[in-house]
Amino acid sequence: MSNVTSSPSHMPQITLHKFTLGIFGKKRLSTEHEKINELRDIAKILEQSKFEIVYDENTAETLGKKGMPAEKMVGKVDFFITIGGDGTVLRSARLTEFGNVKLLPINTGNLGFMTEIRKEKLKSALQKIAKGNYTLEHRAVLSVALFRGKKELLTGTALNEAVISQGSFPRLVGMNIKINDKKIFDMRADGLIIATPTGSTGHSLSASGPVLHPEICGMIINPICPLNLSLRPIVVSENSRIEIEMLKKSETNAEMRLTLDGQVSHEVQRGDHILIKKSRYNMQFLRIGEKTYWEQLSEKLRW
Repeated sequence: MSNVTSSPSHMPQITLHKFTLGIFGKKRLSTEHEKINELRDIAKILEQSKFEIVYDENTAETLGKKGMPAEKMVGKVDFFITIGGDGTVLRSARLTEFGNVKLLPINTGNLGFMTEIRKEKLKSALQKIAKGNYTLEHRAVLSVALFRGKKELLTGTALNEAVISQGSFPRLVGMNIKINDKKIFDMRADGLIIATPTGSTGHSLSASGPVLHPEICGMIINPICPLNLSLRPIVVSENSRIEIEMLKKSETNAEMRLTLDGQVSHEVQRGDHILIKKSRYNMQFLRIGEKTYWEQLSEKLRW
């Protein structure tokens, strides 16, 4: 009689996925000693996993390891782990040029609307990912272009929002807003926010804008402190083409700026045109189902 035993046929075989992780940390961490220790703790957890680890140059320098530029990591890693807050997520997205990037944000910041995982949950999250127990959450991205006459001054992308605002000397900004070539309204205001559902919990929320679930296919047009008090934030289809004309007739030569995700900024003059539409790119967030979107939002906003 053979002494060899075999596992029961009904026992499921768990396949472990071999991923390569790109690690992207906060910028200028040299003076934040507490954050450096936290970064080292997270790096240790990651290196103890069975995944291959690649560090971006900035994080590698902080940890005394070898790294590579973030933009060169695209295509070489399966997904990025960002270590910080929402600002780190936005910076990593911009450096990788939104190139089909999958993100798992680890929250070491204060609020972190886009970050689901904290350090104490990272080990269990990695175990779930290794077993394929995660979902991909797609987030829309804005495509933004600034024109002066026929000259294109700026083209870029924004995961959160595009903001037109006053410069160093606050003055009302005059704008004409069109959607799909149809005039909606003229306005004078402190500025204007065009936000994605992701950005609805950012600058737009502070300006009394609505919260949009990430699955809603829309964009928020949110005037900032308009002179006409009847103007309120509106939500338009994500397929809309928004055109903003900076009015030539104005009471002042106010300095104005266009800012994308708080990361890229350019001067705007009277007569300039700004075109905003949904980008062909999107961001993909790894979610492991620890909490629903509404549970996270309730926790962050202390509802």
